[in-house]
Amino acid sequence: MSGQESVKSNVCKNGKINIYFSKTVCEACSFFQDCINANRKTKLTKRVLTVGPDHAFIQDRRIEQKTDNFKKEMRERSGTNPEEIQKILNHLRKNKPEHTLPDS
Repeated sequence: MSGQESVKSNVCKNGKINIYFSKTVCEACSFFQDCINANRKTKLTKRVLTVGPDHAFIQDRRIEQKTDNFKKEMRERSGTNPEEIQKILNHLRKNKPEHTLPDS
């Protein structure tokens, strides 16, 4: 049910945009439970979607971070070698200390 029309919207001083939806439209949406905080103590009367001024940039970066090229560049930048990391992990798994309970 996404793609619904909003009731109103406004631009805040900090550049964020608040988009308001009616309670009826919001509750009927298939994403309703995913959108709201199920542990919220107050009853939700309408849904407000807030989009920051850097939203598009952040979304693009998240997509870029999943690419193999990005992962390779970050590995090189951090100085980590996947083979070396695997050797260390294998060593730690093989040589993990035995945990014992203290004598009572």
